[in-house]
Amino acid sequence: MTRLALVGSTREFQAFIEAAFTGGAPLEIDRTEVSGFDPVVVDGLVAADPDLVAVGPDLADDDALKLIEAIDHAAPHIGCILVATATPELWPLALRAGARDIVAPLSGEATLRESFERAIEAGRRLRGVVGSSAEPEGGRVITVISAKGGSGKTT
Repeated sequence: MTRLALVGSTREFQAFIEAAFTGGAPLEIDRTEVSGFDPVVVDGLVAADPDLVAVGPDLADDDALKLIEAIDHAAPHIGCILVATATPELWPLALRAGARDIVAPLSGEATLRESFERAIEAGRRLRGVVGSSAEPEGGRVITVISAKGGSGKTT
């Protein structure tokens, strides 16, 4: 089951997402209403450990970016998507904050589903890397020291 958290979205947007994923893998959606950036919301989302967090469209871009950045720092394996109208100014800010993508609220169901699935898959790959308990392999370092030049120690 895929767990999706919606932050700062309407019930209509939740219904749109449910329609986009109809017939696919089971989807569990948790919707959180916020009016601005709230660290308590970040803590709750990190504790719930969803596969994906979709932020917006009813949240101001600055607050949405702060929320995404806080989630990315606390749990980089949780994928975040910004639901907003993409502008050339917003793209670099969203990427620096840690958003995997920007999706327009009125984009088609196929576009929305594809973007969400890519972000979910990237998060699952990160979970595998972060959750890996394999011991790092040991290596060997050999140092060659010479008191005079021309002995070939650089090679």
